[in-house]
Amino acid sequence: RAGVADGSTRYKLTGEAVIAFYDSYNKRRYLVDATAGIYSEDPGNLPDSVKNIGDGITGIEGTLSLVNNGALLRFNPDAGSTDISVTTGNELTPETINLADLSLDDTGKLVTIPNVSFQGPGGFSTGQNYTVEDGEGNTLTFRTDYYDADYIGETIPEGKINITGMVGGYGSDPQIFARSSADFEEATSGPVTVTT
Repeated sequence: RAGVADGSTRYKLTGEAVIAFYDSYNKRRYLVDATAGIYSEDPGNLPDSVKNIGDGITGIEGTLSLVNNGALLRFNPDAGSTDISVTTGNELTPETINLADLSLDDTGKLVTIPNVSFQGPGGFSTGQNYTVEDGEGNTLTFRTDYYDADYIGETIPEGKINITGMVGGYGSDPQIFARSSADFEEATSGPVTVTT
C-alpha cells in the first residue's frame, strides 16, 4: 500500500494476505493481513477457486493504482504471478474502530464499527448511500456497493448496532459496506434480525 501508485511499478506480495470478501465483478477481492488491507482486481490470472473468505494468498504480483482520490488502492495481479501459494480456512478477526477514528488509512481493512445507528427507516437498495451515526454525532456513509448481498431488499436495522464490514471510500471520505446480513449485530447482544 505504501508503494508508488503509478500503475506500472511492479510489486510482489511476499507475506500472506487473506480474502475478507470476494465479488465476481472484475474478480474483486479485499485482501487483509494483521496490519492493513488492500482492494484488488484480477484480469483472470488467479485460480477461480481462490475466492472464499478465509483463503490466504502469497506470491501474487501486480501494480498499484489510486482510485477515488486515494480512497482505494487497486492491486492488479497479472500473468507475472507465477509463484502463487494458497491456504484455506484462515480465521479473520475484524479490527474494532470507533466511527470518529475511521479514516482512509483504514481502506481495505475488515473492521467493526460499534454502537452506531442508521439515520431513518427504510430498506436497502443497490448502489445507494446510507448514513450511520454514533452517539457523538459523527457520521459515516454505508454503501450498498455489492448488488448480490443478501440484505438488499431487506429492512434497515433499527437501534444501536455494531457493523462489521470492509472499508472503502469516495473522494476524501471513508465508507463501509457489510458483506452479508451477518455483519449487522445488536450493540448489546446477538445478531440483528433483518426482515422484509
